[in-house]
Amino acid sequence: MDCLYAPVKRDLISEKVAIYVMLGINKDGKKDVLGIWINENESATFWTEVFEEIKARGVEEILFISLDGLSGLSEAIEKIYPKVKTQRCKDAKMYCSHSEKHIWNIRQEEIKRNNRRFKENIHGK
Repeated sequence: MDCLYAPVKRDLISEKVAIYVMLGINKDGKKDVLGIWINENESATFWTEVFEEIKARGVEEILFISLDGLSGLSEAIEKIYPKVKTQRCKDAKMYCSHSEKHIWNIRQEEIKRNNRRFKENIHGK
């Protein structure tokens, strides 16, 4: 399970929304996308609604789940699936270990480089 932010156009205005994705693996090893949901932002409250929905759709038990460090997420899952074992995702740990400022600066440099290349291609330099 994870949530990512992506731009979506609504009434000619682009805004970022949270896209929730949940992939399940059954006891036979078969993978299945359990669902994709859209919300304004990521929250443990919305994840609780997602887990309540998949339980109502027939997912009887979740034995293991890998998740990021969203506050209250483990507790939200354990309310619906009390036997679940949770583990923080290694990728989420690595991402969180970098400061957001550092990531932002890298992204801004990338944008500047692409803008310079674009201008050079237009002006033939």
